[in-house]
Amino acid sequence: AKPSIENQEFLATKNHIKKKCKLATALSRPVLGHIIVGDLPQSELYVKLKIKACEQIGIGNKGFKLPATSSEEDLM
Repeated sequence: AKPSIENQEFLATKNHIKKKCKLATALSRPVLGHIIVGDLPQSELYVKLKIKACEQIGIGNKGFKLPATSSEEDLM
């Protein structure tokens, strides 16, 4: 089955983040990668606080959000 447009965007973003993380590693700057699946406010708050902490100490962050309907296969 052909992936949905949303999943195609996810895969493109995932590949883009991988490339950015590799570049950041090559430049010796750590990067926090994150994926939020669904709309749990607790998860969004947790990631928001981690991003803020990264900014405070000079760590990069890259991530994206997927709908709650995403399958485990979509994440791999």
